[in-house]
Amino acid sequence: RVDQIEVSGTPVLIDEARYRRGGGTASGISTMQWGIVPMVPWAGRVRDGRFNLNGVTHQLPVVNGRHAIHGVGHAMAWDMTVVRDHSITMALDLPSDDRWPFGGIVTHRVSLHDAGLTMKMTLSASRQVLPVSFGWHPWFIKPDRVEMSPRAMYRRDTDGIATAELVDVPPHPWDDCFIIEEPIMVSVAGIDFRLSSSCTDWVVFDEPESSTCIEPQTGPPDAFTIKPVLLGPGASHTEWFTIDVIRP
Repeated sequence: RVDQIEVSGTPVLIDEARYRRGGGTASGISTMQWGIVPMVPWAGRVRDGRFNLNGVTHQLPVVNGRHAIHGVGHAMAWDMTVVRDHSITMALDLPSDDRWPFGGIVTHRVSLHDAGLTMKMTLSASRQVLPVSFGWHPWFIKPDRVEMSPRAMYRRDTDGIATAELVDVPPHPWDDCFIIEEPIMVSVAGIDFRLSSSCTDWVVFDEPESSTCIEPQTGPPDAFTIKPVLLGPGASHTEWFTIDVIRP
């Protein structure tokens, strides 16, 4: 993951040190709760950890007896394949076991540029069809301001999971997925940022008092069921996410 972003010495993410000072530990579900976490090979929740592919029902490990959440990439060691002054490329061989039965390869390139940070992630199928759902989960220190223009929101049901039904956007607080086709403007610690992505599905989680998560994803939570995308053997899918500083 990206542990921290600093602008002129000012941190803008809940990093591991800040998370631990707040009483968190770096085990179990808490490996998802700081920095910018790569959510792969699925983003958000999978209802009851189950989905159907070509007539076969697959069961993923669930958290707290409920749903599968945010993939396995956040809890695995990645190989650093290319390290340069202003960029790093990492690779991960996805498992082919009870955690995730399809295998596949992920590459994640993180690049610094004059205005900020760009992350590019590619998911590639191996020898079998691979369902696609991935994205990024940044934990921003509580913003002073968030400006976004959603076209619609996926209705969230009583299980707390998105459905295929699109509805008007209610007032926050949110733990919801929106269709957003324009950049999102965020101000943290007096620093203005523009968040942009090739993804148009974004989860915004602003319920915590000390943080807000603004998460571009290839699809909504439970995408394998409500908005499935499949890769054939050897095929790849790439998305990007950029955080630009507008006013330091």
